[in-house]
Amino acid sequence: MSGNFKEIFAIFNSLETQESELIYIFEKNSIKTTDEIAKSCAIVSNSVNSILKLYPDITEMNDKVKIKAHLKFYYELITKLMHFLKLVENFQQISEEYYDQIIEFLENRNILINGKYTNLAKNELDTFYSEEKKKEIEFFLEKRLKDPYKAKKI
Repeated sequence: MSGNFKEIFAIFNSLETQESELIYIFEKNSIKTTDEIAKSCAIVSNSVNSILKLYPDITEMNDKVKIKAHLKFYYELITKLMHFLKLVENFQQISEEYYDQIIEFLENRNILINGKYTNLAKNELDTFYSEEKKKEIEFFLEKRLKDPYKAKKI
């Protein structure tokens, strides 16, 4: 386990505090908490950016999968928080179910990371490092570069 891997997971572990705070905030079912949510969103986003700076130095495939699975969870969390903030800005109200869905998402963090996001991360990395897939993409790109305006056959 590399130093960067440990540093990345120290950042992920620190984000667990944000998750607890977000659950507490969303349990209030109030749009008056948008400043707190925006602050949490910024903290999560900055943490993700810090992790992305360390990620290129990770060489072990299993470590890459673990990190990428966690990142996928946090990307989706950021998306949900931004969506919430836009809804509040545009409509000044949110349904109670929406709050519950975000709380459920946060509470199911480990299940999502260990299941859905790990599978997605494995598939992405397998595709990215697959020589066969690289050849397919190169063939497709070369074909498109030779005749970029050729109509697609349906």
